[in-house]
Parts: sequence; C-alpha cells; structure tokens
Amino acid sequence: METKRQGEDVKQYNKPKASKQKIFQINNKGYIEKRKKQEQQEAISNQKNFLVS
Repeated sequence: METKRQGEDVKQYNKPKASKQKIFQINNKGYIEKRKKQEQQEAISNQKNFLVS
C-alpha cells in the first residue's frame, strides 16, 4: 500500500515538470523565430545603408 502511494506521488510530481518544459520549448521556439526575423531586417537595413553610402 505504501509503495503504490509513493508511485502516485511520483506520477503527479513528474507531470507538471513535463508540461513546464513543453511550454518553455514553445516559448523558446517563438523567441528564436523573432530573433531570426530581427536579424534579417537588420541585415537588409545594413545592406541599404551600405548601398546609400
């Protein structure tokens, strides 16, 4: 009886951890995409400035 209860505790303890990691991965993915877009825009504006000068 004691061991079964501990197993349930472990299940509940591991569940939120996994979902937190998933949420972090999703947020991280969005952040990386934003950074890529920002870097592309900076590269374009740098090229324009180079052409102007």
